[in-house]
Parts: sequence; structure tokens; C-alpha cells
Amino acid sequence: MATNFFQVENEQLCALYNVTPQDEKTHMDLAKGYTLAYRALHPTLAKGFFISKETIEEILKQDASIDGLRIYGGIKNDGGLVYTAVVVATIPGSVAGTHDDLKIPKLGEVISVAEEPALGEARPCPYQCGADNVLNNP
Repeated sequence: MATNFFQVENEQLCALYNVTPQDEKTHMDLAKGYTLAYRALHPTLAKGFFISKETIEEILKQDASIDGLRIYGGIKNDGGLVYTAVVVATIPGSVAGTHDDLKIPKLGEVISVAEEPALGEARPCPYQCGADNVLNNP
């Protein structure tokens, strides 16, 4: 059975805020702690990213063997430097429990435009945050 990443003990987060780990934390409790710690350590970076349903569907329909998505952080020049993220599909890797990027060329490999996979660009928060909540604001 796969372990939900929220169920993994986060001793570093507890040490950072000098709190004692609790035996029973909800996924939301842990998510709030993770995002609070991230914002404290990286106050100028994007808080999160918006990825549209259409983008996700476009990426997922490429191949029946897709088992997930991977998100790569990036920076683009959009009248100034803006944090962004690139979303790619993954497929089961050759080693058990691993996931390879779908159709992403290996280093030194060249592919044609027709062979390129569907990719998604995520829009950063701030700029695409939505209403204030416990994950995007102190």
C-alpha cells in the first residue's frame, strides 16, 4: 500500500516551529504546516500554482499508461521574472516504484515538433491565488 505523503512524520517542520509532533494530525493540519513553513523559508517564491482542468485532461489523454503528473519549477520573463511550473505526464519507470516523464527527450536527444508531448504551464500564486485560505496566507 502506498504511503500518503501527509502521513509521513515531518520532524523538521516541528523543529522549525518548536512544536511537538502530534500522533493524530489531519491531512489539512499537515498541509497547513507544510505551506506555512515553505512561505516562511521562501517568502518571495510562488505560494502555489493553478493548473486548469483542460490542461490536466489534455496531458492525461496522451497515453493510457500515464500514472501521474510531474511538476517542474521554472522562471519566465513576462515583463519581469515570474515563477511558473511546467506539468508533464509520467509513466511507470523501469525500476519498481519509479515514474519516467512521458516523451520528454533524453539529454542530447532531438525530437520533432510532431513528437513533442502535451505539456502544461501552471499559473503562479500570487497572480492566480483565488480567495485567501489557510494554504495561501498566514
